[in-house]
Amino acid sequence: MKKIGAYSNTHSFPSWSFKFPRIVLFWHRLNRLVTLRYWYVVPKIKALVKDLPRGAKVLEVGSGSGEILFTLPKHVKLIGLDMVKDNIQMAESISQKLNRKVEFINQDFLSLEDEKFDLIYMVGVLQAIPNFEAAMNKIQGLAQVGSSLALYIPIREHSRWKLNQWLSKKIQDADYVQSHAQGKHFPLDSFNIELESRGFSLDETIITYGIFGNLAYQLYLSLNYLTQALPFALIWVSLIWWLPGFLILFLLYLLDILWPNSEGRSALILATKQRP
Repeated sequence: MKKIGAYSNTHSFPSWSFKFPRIVLFWHRLNRLVTLRYWYVVPKIKALVKDLPRGAKVLEVGSGSGEILFTLPKHVKLIGLDMVKDNIQMAESISQKLNRKVEFINQDFLSLEDEKFDLIYMVGVLQAIPNFEAAMNKIQGLAQVGSSLALYIPIREHSRWKLNQWLSKKIQDADYVQSHAQGKHFPLDSFNIELESRGFSLDETIITYGIFGNLAYQLYLSLNYLTQALPFALIWVSLIWWLPGFLILFLLYLLDILWPNSEGRSALILATKQRP
């Protein structure tokens, strides 16, 4: 029997799960609850979408199986773009089950045809695109004057405790670990200059994963690695460490939100296109 990590590492789903998309939808809700970045990102993106006129076009790059898209208001046209076929198929299954009109595209971001969107957002995706210059060119081409942009990016290296490094090597697929270890980060000042040079004005920058957020990140990794080592049929065993873990994570998340994060490791950047 495959272990849980065989699916989470490859962004694939067990074949039976396509018949029960509500289970994946529940997993979405649980993941948003236990992952700190969603505490910051989802409310801000919802607020941006709420202010858009009816029929406005919203693009999520790296939409996965619709984890954020399905939480957004219905008065706009929602488009999700993802390279992983399983993600798109699962997102479409959930969309049908919820009777939500969301368009999903299985395509590489850089090959997407230039059309204009009123809001473009990427959550933890930009650093995974090998060609940064091409990615920024594509963002610039998809935005029109007045378009909103929301980017959640790493601004410092997310180092891992030695325990988590050891667990990842023992539990996860070696190729997956190697590819994720090479993730980029973007110094905030130079990134903001890059945006401004492309006609965007900065509206807000929210620094995340400060001292408490980083502690939560390390704890989350440890609990997640242990879960991935389990066979799928024994996923319930993970409740032994997740139930107390949730309480500690939530406390650390609240402290991260309340405590100033000037030295945080990630940032949510909100901007508006002011000129071509």
